[in-house]
Amino acid sequence: MLAKRIIAVLTFEDGELTRTQNFLADYTYTKNFINNTLFDGIVLIDISKSDKKRKLFYKVVENFAKNCFVPICVGGKIKTISEVRKFQELGVDKILINSSFVKKEFLVKQITKIFGNQFLVIGLDLKKDKSKYQCYYERGKKKINKTLSEWVDKINKFCPGEVLVQCIDRDGTFRGYDLKILKVLKKKLSCPVIVCGGAGKWEHFVDAFKKSKVDAVCTNNIFHLTHQSILNAKEYCLKNSIEIRLEN
Repeated sequence: MLAKRIIAVLTFEDGELTRTQNFLADYTYTKNFINNTLFDGIVLIDISKSDKKRKLFYKVVENFAKNCFVPICVGGKIKTISEVRKFQELGVDKILINSSFVKKEFLVKQITKIFGNQFLVIGLDLKKDKSKYQCYYERGKKKINKTLSEWVDKINKFCPGEVLVQCIDRDGTFRGYDLKILKVLKKKLSCPVIVCGGAGKWEHFVDAFKKSKVDAVCTNNIFHLTHQSILNAKEYCLKNSIEIRLEN
C-alpha cells in the first residue's frame, strides 16, 4: 500500500503569499516560516487578477524549486505549452490544469504527449448547489456546463496522474473536508485523488484518509505550515493507523 501524503497548497497574488476563503484572497502572509522538508509535496497557485505581474510568480516558483526538497506542482493561469516548458525548466514536477481543461483541451493533450500523464494534475473545483454538486472553473466564477458525473468521465479519458479536488464552499472554513462527495469521487475517478478545502485540525486529515480513502490531503491553513505543525500532523496520523512518511 502506498503511503498517504500531506501536501501544502500555497496561493499567490502578484507574487505575495495569500490566504483564501471560498476562493477569494483575504489575507497576505510572509512565506519565511513555511517548512518544505516534511510535506510530501507543495502546490503553488497563481490567483492574480491579471497577468501584468506574472514574472513575480515565476520568481516564486524558481525560489521554491531551488530551496525545496519535495515535489512541486504549479497551477493557475497556465495557457500555453511554452509556459508549461518554462515551469518544467524552473524545476517543477507537475502542472495543475483547471480552466484550460475547459477552454483549451488541446493544451492538455499536448502536456500528456510531451511530458507524460504523470506530469498532469487536473483540478476539479466543486460547489454544492442545493442538493447537487456543480463543477466550476475560473477560480469558482464560472459553471461548467456538464454534470459532475459527465465531467468525471471526461477527466478519466485523459488519464491524469492525479486529480486535485477543491471544495469551494469549504475553502478557508476549517470545517473539515466534504467526506460524502470525496467518497463518491474516489470510487469514480481512475487516478489518485487529492483533496483541498476545509482542513482545520488533524482529525480532518484522518477522516479523509479513513472514511473517503483519498490518497492525499492538502492544507493551506497558515497554522499547519511550520515544521512542528506538520510533524504533529503526521504523528497524529500514525497514531490513528494511517501509513504516512515522517521523513522524505
